[in-house]
Amino acid sequence: MDTNASANGVPTSVPSKGALSAAAAAFLKRVSPAAEKPAAASPKKRLWARPKGANRSGPRGKVPPNMRGVSRDIAARKERAEKRVAKEIHDPVSWVRRSPAWAFSLALHLLAAVILMNVVYFKPHQRLGQIFRVALRIGSPGGLEEGPQDNGVKGKDSEDSPPKEIADTGQPETGPLRLPPVTSTAGPSPLPIGVTGEPTGEAGFSGIYAGRGGAGRGNALRRYGGDGVSEQAVSDGLAWLADHQSADGSWDLASYTRRCPAGQKCADEREEYWSHQYDAYKCAATGLAALAFLGAGYTQMDDQRTEVSGQEKPPRHPFCDVVDRALQYLCKAQRPDGCLISGDRESERSTVSHGMAGIALIEAYSLTHDPRLRPHAQLAVNHTCMVQQDNGGWDYGNYRSGRGDTNVASWQVMLLRSARAAGLAVPKKTWEMAKVYMESVTDRKTGAIAYELEGARQVKQEGCNAIVAAGWVTRIYLGIADDHPTQEQFAQVIRKVPPRFDNEWGACAHWSMLAARKAAGHWSLYYNYYATLAMFHHGGEDWEKWNAKIREVTLGAQRKDGHEKGSWDPVTADSSFGGRVYATAMCVINLEVYYRYLPIYEVGADFGLAPLTADADWVAIRDNAVKGTFHVRKKQPVAEPTPADAVSATEALISDLKSADMMTRRNAARELSQKAVKEAIPALIQAASIEKTSLRPVLVEYLGGFGPEPAILDALIGLLQDGSDRIRKSAADGLKKATGEDFGAHYLDWQKWREDKVRK
Repeated sequence: MDTNASANGVPTSVPSKGALSAAAAAFLKRVSPAAEKPAAASPKKRLWARPKGANRSGPRGKVPPNMRGVSRDIAARKERAEKRVAKEIHDPVSWVRRSPAWAFSLALHLLAAVILMNVVYFKPHQRLGQIFRVALRIGSPGGLEEGPQDNGVKGKDSEDSPPKEIADTGQPETGPLRLPPVTSTAGPSPLPIGVTGEPTGEAGFSGIYAGRGGAGRGNALRRYGGDGVSEQAVSDGLAWLADHQSADGSWDLASYTRRCPAGQKCADEREEYWSHQYDAYKCAATGLAALAFLGAGYTQMDDQRTEVSGQEKPPRHPFCDVVDRALQYLCKAQRPDGCLISGDRESERSTVSHGMAGIALIEAYSLTHDPRLRPHAQLAVNHTCMVQQDNGGWDYGNYRSGRGDTNVASWQVMLLRSARAAGLAVPKKTWEMAKVYMESVTDRKTGAIAYELEGARQVKQEGCNAIVAAGWVTRIYLGIADDHPTQEQFAQVIRKVPPRFDNEWGACAHWSMLAARKAAGHWSLYYNYYATLAMFHHGGEDWEKWNAKIREVTLGAQRKDGHEKGSWDPVTADSSFGGRVYATAMCVINLEVYYRYLPIYEVGADFGLAPLTADADWVAIRDNAVKGTFHVRKKQPVAEPTPADAVSATEALISDLKSADMMTRRNAARELSQKAVKEAIPALIQAASIEKTSLRPVLVEYLGGFGPEPAILDALIGLLQDGSDRIRKSAADGLKKATGEDFGAHYLDWQKWREDKVRK
């Protein structure tokens, strides 16, 4: 027999053959009526319906008459249930006890959301969004607060915290420059952005630079994708650059580490070959670093921002002095023909160095209209025009080679555009010839842009994605009208190679060491810089996607702690040549893209640019140009007789040179050098000679602050024969600072110069 189960679980025995007996059938019918037919033949019928919303504690609907032990007094039970519900409404404890788990979860999430309404939350590498607000107010120089009080980001203070005072800690000037924000008013400026097309004359920022200060900076950040995180990174990067500026105002690609505290030397990790080749490019490095400060709105003059009636002018920010020293260095290095290079070794790629440094000079003039800078800026423009090749491009050197290089041309066109924004003279012929060159190297059908035109037949050499990015920006700045299909071709090249920050070099057709490699394209900070500018001026969805990626790779790679805080490690292809100074300046400039220039797709290519100069008028301007005197400082007025209390203060400082505390000795030497107290010269020379600690190079360099005093010159020249390389380098820096001459660390050259000076 087979054993089966009925619908209600009662086991039944069914004979395998024959029919059931009448008695067995009757028994099964009494026990399990469902056995008469399969369960699936008729769905099980519920005994009563359950009305929606009925109280589960009582009966629902009509009670069947065969049910026993269940009260049929429905009205009475319903009344009791209603009383119980009314009581529980006024009893929160009871309500909480009866609430399901999801209700507690919902309440907690709502509470968390309310709390987060007043917090700006960011993911480590990219912005998730500003949940409630980011108050963008007039900071220094405009638009946003900086430092640990930056809108509640990375600090204990919120945006509503009172401004902090800048305290004089008495630390040496070579120490870290981590400054609290310089504040004035709370809240955004009530005045509109001063965006005008006028290139000359007005105070504050206007024209293509209108986004760099005042309310314009905050509005540009909100509109184009910046925020407190990117601004904090800019602030930290600028602080690191300020900490590592040389005494002469320049940035050196190698010896900047002299500014690092003992035991905290910044790691550069470049190969010796590249260090030797590129360390001489001081004007290029100084120009890039200065552009980073200028891009954030800091100039050599007082902070440029909209003043509100009845409010005091904000204090001068220390970064303004950093910019001032950098411009002094560049103006002093400028040659009579306008070329901006620091020495003969930089002349190998003089046009690139000149382009970077020249843009800095011209932007500083354009932002401030400082009359002392105008001759230097115009002379820089003249040099760029003078070295243009016959094909309309530019080569690396200052000579007629017949070769045009798109990389070099990109810097020169940017220089000329900055000059037009400053109201300087730019000849029409130079501008139009640059257009001819860019059309010659561009294939509109494929979106390819050649790296160079070379030789008598002007043979094109294929360019990689970095050249396409640089060339596209150059075409935009020249105002070349590209139709939508052509722009789409350029954009497609950049889309295929998203930004990255690592040691992958990728492939590049015109670079022999990368020509055989297989990759989507070439990665470098140079590419990130030009691709970011191109996408920013292109706008739309392409910019939004690129901005998210460039923020992620750039913000994530910045050093967050230690003495290297704010800088970027030189791991990319080009920063392995340029080092940490180059990497930091380029990354800071990339993070300033939101307000550094106005997007051309909105304002047009000619917005804020002065008309081109006719060729006939240009000749007179070119021939009459002379080097300016920005770098020449006025002599200090003759000091009045020193009061008795000042004499005692000087004696105290001289006494501190013998202190057992190293920092006391250092601070005393610094103050004596800054004040150029001649009575202290013998004591400071003695202190520099007998110092046994790492303070000695600093004391040696401080000697240069006294100027060309005979005793100082003799002491420093003598130290050039010291057995320590560091001491010889410090002595050379001190001599350069004291005399304005530069013979490096060569003892014989300095000795000959000293003897000639004595004979005169």
